[in-house]
Amino acid sequence: MQTFLKENIINNITKSHDIKNINLYLNNIEENIIKIKNEGQSIIDDVFLAFNGSISHLSLYSYLYDHNINVGLECLNFIYEHSYIEEEKVIEGDAKDEEKIVDITKFDSDIMYYIVKKFKETYEENYNLTVKDLENIILEYKEKIYEESIKLYKEKYNDGIKIYNTFLDISHFYYDGKKMKFLKKQKNDSIQNYNEYINAHTDVEFYELKYHLLSKKIKGHPSVLFWSDAINEIHIKDKTIITSVDSIKLTNTGHQHIIGILGLNRDGELVIQGIRNEVKLFINQSCIINNGIYCIGHIILLQGRMKLLNKTFYVTEIMHPPRNYDDEKNEEDIFYDFENENEKKEIGEYEIIVRNNDKKQNWIIMHDIYLDNPSTFEILEKMFSLYVNTYPDNELPIGFILMGDFISLKFDYNKNFNDLYIKGFEKLSVLLISKFKLILQNCYLIFIPGKNDPCACKNSIPKMPILPYYIKKFEQNIQSFFSCKKKIIFATNPCRIRHFNKKMIFFRQDILNDLIWSSSINATDDNKNNLQDILISTIVGQSHIYPIPHDNQNIKTLFFFSLFISFTKFYMYQ
Repeated sequence: MQTFLKENIINNITKSHDIKNINLYLNNIEENIIKIKNEGQSIIDDVFLAFNGSISHLSLYSYLYDHNINVGLECLNFIYEHSYIEEEKVIEGDAKDEEKIVDITKFDSDIMYYIVKKFKETYEENYNLTVKDLENIILEYKEKIYEESIKLYKEKYNDGIKIYNTFLDISHFYYDGKKMKFLKKQKNDSIQNYNEYINAHTDVEFYELKYHLLSKKIKGHPSVLFWSDAINEIHIKDKTIITSVDSIKLTNTGHQHIIGILGLNRDGELVIQGIRNEVKLFINQSCIINNGIYCIGHIILLQGRMKLLNKTFYVTEIMHPPRNYDDEKNEEDIFYDFENENEKKEIGEYEIIVRNNDKKQNWIIMHDIYLDNPSTFEILEKMFSLYVNTYPDNELPIGFILMGDFISLKFDYNKNFNDLYIKGFEKLSVLLISKFKLILQNCYLIFIPGKNDPCACKNSIPKMPILPYYIKKFEQNIQSFFSCKKKIIFATNPCRIRHFNKKMIFFRQDILNDLIWSSSINATDDNKNNLQDILISTIVGQSHIYPIPHDNQNIKTLFFFSLFISFTKFYMYQ
């Protein structure tokens, strides 16, 4: 795998090299042949016979001859095979007659320059190069450009890690209803137009957008089909036909599946809503409620029948919508700042190289690190010592994700709280500087605030980083030892981390409890035993890390736009 990747990187680089200089010999081949033959000390006739008058071989030999490089036929062909890039058809003059189209061979000029350079540095003027000599020169050349490419990767992507804070580093994007996909905002787009997307003035706009997004994801799922698309579908019998609330026929009393937004009407009754329509729901005890928690504003899929008498949909089964994961993979990249597919490819190649040379790939995740408790420091010291004392036999982690709370007390703006909090971080800095400089120099330390940590607008979600006042002494102490701006990060809650092509999101919040308090419908008793499965099913089904009703005053509107996500892999830590 490593050899294949290495060759791939080298080929990508050499294809972009300047190939014009060597090809000048193609344009003046007759003059070059006459000149070489007149000098009388060449194998130009042998080249002509050996390669059936190949202009490419003759041009290559002419180039080497002019630079006093002595090669035989075998060496000439060896150089040809390793410097050849491509052949293109060129129209001579303005005529478009087929007889005027000629084949032009393109060579990698850089490798030719390198052969000439190494010959003049290493060998006597009359020395005849062998195939073995050329193998060594070309191998050295490839190693050189490979190392240069790795150096460029390292300068461009560093250690392949990027931290995205919710407010500061959010990618500017919007949802295009016509194209039905996320698009990045161009730099020349008006800010006013962008703000129209991130500042939903009413809950209606918020839920409409969410409805469109999840409906799009369902459409790509192989097991379902929207009624509007069923006309042209061949294998309709193998699929579940879904109707949106806006397209439902009230006269259809047969069994059907409908999708919409769970809501309440003016009388406080449960309804399923679309963009323009809503239908009252009746849910009895025999209704099957699939794994998950269902809140007002959730997109849900219902199975049941309409009753014309009271225009009510009698529900027999409730579920979160199915998901088309393949369709989401590219959309997800918008949240992690990939410029294009080429950048993703480069990062992927760089990751394989790093993994083969550096085994340091693990993240250590901790939470509730009470810095006002002496036993916390005992645990931290034991953990850090384990890594430091076994290094370099065992690799250090990439970094430590330290999630709040960082104090055991309930948050309060009083002197006692402030002093304890500041001293806790100050003590942590002393521990790191005095005993674990290796950790500071090589590992990331990412601090994500919890419920009781001092942040601006501390009760809102997303939560801002810990206020600078409380960590000022910590940062001063660390910076007196070395610059920590890149490795020590006080992040928002939640925050995203991109590690090469791996995409992670960290969120410190009691999501399950908040969902239960906000729920309108819960899973049936048989499914309530596994709360973790219920939570994951809800988060994945709603494409949101914190899918509680949007009218909760503590949730900022920006939260939806910064955290609408897809999951290819999902891990939960408790």
